[in-house]
Parts: sequence; C-alpha cells; structure tokens
Amino acid sequence: ELGTRLPSPPRVAGQGLALGFAILAVVAIVAAHPVAKFHAFKSNATTPGTHSTGTTNHLLTTSGSGRWQFWSASMSEFRAHPLNGGGAGSWEAWWLQHGSLPGFFSKYAHSLYLEALAELGIVGLLLIGGAVIVAVVGAVRSALVLVSGDVAAAAACGIAFFVAAAYDWVWQLGGIAVVGVGMLDLTTMTAEEDLAAI
Repeated sequence: ELGTRLPSPPRVAGQGLALGFAILAVVAIVAAHPVAKFHAFKSNATTPGTHSTGTTNHLLTTSGSGRWQFWSASMSEFRAHPLNGGGAGSWEAWWLQHGSLPGFFSKYAHSLYLEALAELGIVGLLLIGGAVIVAVVGAVRSALVLVSGDVAAAAACGIAFFVAAAYDWVWQLGGIAVVGVGMLDLTTMTAEEDLAAI
C-alpha cells in the first residue's frame, strides 16, 4: 500500500553505523597527518609573487597564506596595549611596522576576534564576543523552541558567518556580513513574533 511506513531499523544498527563513521573520521584525520598540516599552515605563508591563481589550488592548499603571521602580529599589538588596544583601524599600521613577512601587505588580520583584540584590547573583544554569544544563543534557542527547519537553516547560516570571521576577513565584505548578521536577527525576530502570538 502506498504510504506504508517501513519498519524502523533496530537501535543497535544506528549505533553501529555511528561508530563506523566515527572510526572512519579518526582514520581520515590520522591519514591526513594533522601535525604536518599544522606546520605547513604556520610556515608556508604566501609571499609576494607566489599567489596561486587557481581556485582549486587555493582551497586545497595547507598554506595559511600568512594568517599565522597576521594573528601573531595581532597578539603582539595586544600585548603592547592589553586594555584598550592600539586604536580602531591600527592593525594595518602595526603590521607594516612589526609584520614578520617583509614586503607582504595586508589591511586585515584575517580574524575578526584577533583584530578586535589588537585594536580594541580586551574590552573590545569582550564586547564583540558578548554580542556574538548572545546572538548565537538566541538563534539556537529560537530553532529549538520553534522546531522549524527554516529557522534552523537561518541560525546555521548566521553561526557559520561568525565562525568564518574567526579565520578570514568576511566581515569586511558588506553583502556577506549583512546576510550573516541578518540571519541571526531573523531567527530571533521570528521567535519573538511566534511566542507573542501564542
């Protein structure tokens, strides 16, 4: 008969499948040589004149493209001005003076949180981090309360934006930032409207 539900597989089958995937994940991680990849990320910084032109090469490389050095510069600026940082927009000048890749120019630290720490100190990081945590918790709560796939997808999109901002300068791209922040705002607004209607 059309629409007849198939019997659910036994619980042990699901547990076995989950265990199998976990084992495969561990094997894949070990086979990828994570320690070597980490050293490559730290040391294989892109230098002037060696930029890869292929999108595939860029996505598959283990090079940090200078990120480790950018992040180290952020930490050195923070150590110089731990409370209130070096001032908004000061990271670029700090990098030009103290950067460890001579001749390599960058306007951004490739991490929203480390750049905030360098420029605005611990106070600025706490303010940005607090705002992000409140927004993420609100979005997750909305998705759980409303049990809505649309709200969950919007929450995941917003969370992904703030995760990506930890290792790239996506917050400087207006269109992406509007979507990322807007998705979290949408989830909390939807939850407030639905709860008010109850």
